[in-house]
Amino acid sequence: MLAGGCVGGVIGEIGTGVGYGTAWMVSAMPGDARLVTGELDADRAQAAADLFAGDPRVDVLHGDGSVLIASH
Repeated sequence: MLAGGCVGGVIGEIGTGVGYGTAWMVSAMPGDARLVTGELDADRAQAAADLFAGDPRVDVLHGDGSVLIASH
């Protein structure tokens, strides 16, 4: 998976959903990588944020992903 090669980098994802695909990327990425993901639906964004609350490498943002990702 490409996430495994993101050494010291940042991965951006638009369309978090509830975090299923995000979890796959997080499980593959190195410890020094970060993942920023944006979800338009408030309930889904909250579910994903709860899922990754214990992982400081993951930022789950609520809003228009194309705008949110650009600002991070």
